[in-house]
Amino acid sequence: MPKIFGVWSDYSAPRAVSALTDIFADEYGGEQIEKHFFPVDVSEFGPVISRIQRAKPDFVFSGVSGGPSI
Repeated sequence: MPKIFGVWSDYSAPRAVSALTDIFADEYGGEQIEKHFFPVDVSEFGPVISRIQRAKPDFVFSGVSGGPSI
């Protein structure tokens, strides 16, 4: 079962894509094991990067946008 770790901006479009990720992952035998939503002005991702490393997902889906996060 493929494991997906989601890192998303906290507004409607990334939340919708995260929900679709859950639907498609379930349909094809995968799982979004964690999902984290961040305000668009966040620029410090160290803690979530550590969580990704510990979780050892097969895929990381990132829907992060905004000036500081680029």
